[in-house]
Amino acid sequence: MINLDYDIFESSPMEKLLDILQNAPKSTIERAMQRLFIEHIAMLELLEKQEISEDKIKEYIFNNENSLLEQVPNMCIDLGAKVLGQEG
Repeated sequence: MINLDYDIFESSPMEKLLDILQNAPKSTIERAMQRLFIEHIAMLELLEKQEISEDKIKEYIFNNENSLLEQVPNMCIDLGAKVLGQEG
């Protein structure tokens, strides 16, 4: 079981995720990362089937970077929860 010695509200979601990843068993992290990669690959394949190019994706990221960055903390929380969920 992961032991984090400080309050969850004292750090950012990214810092909390990094703490979880530093303290979780390697096999748990590997499973969580594998699922994340599979989801990413599936999305890329679906975009390719929809004929959405890599250039179009890069353009979207460039034009919407602030909005996308606002979603990063939620992704950190989600991945941290997935890693911790595998611990139990």
